[in-house]
Amino acid sequence: MFSRVVWRLERDYVNRVMSRFVGIGSGIQIENVGRKSGVVRRTPVLGFRDGDLYRVGVNHEDAQWCKNLVAAGSCKVVLRDRVLDVEAPRLRPAKDCLDLVPNPYRWLFRHIVHTAEILELPTGQGSRRARPPSPCT
Repeated sequence: MFSRVVWRLERDYVNRVMSRFVGIGSGIQIENVGRKSGVVRRTPVLGFRDGDLYRVGVNHEDAQWCKNLVAAGSCKVVLRDRVLDVEAPRLRPAKDCLDLVPNPYRWLFRHIVHTAEILELPTGQGSRRARPPSPCT
């Protein structure tokens, strides 16, 4: 019951607020296609870059966005000014790779959120601009 209430709060409120911080700090969006509906969705998450790899904590066992992109075998990582193609995303147990997540997020994932899995998103070199650069830069 509690997890369903938290999930609804995240979906209805937290995701809308987090979408405003995409590209700032660890905020990224994952764009994927629904495996049943075919609808393109963007989910804001905390993603940690390590070279060409992003790591994301998966906090719900039944996270539909995670099931969708693992089933599809691909997705996109949306940053403020770029879209990175991801091929072969993979789930790993948090105990195996939580040490690769930077502090204080490691502590948060381990002791507060109790993250069970880490989603690894290899981006390779494929990227493109999400929107035209600002004329002010």
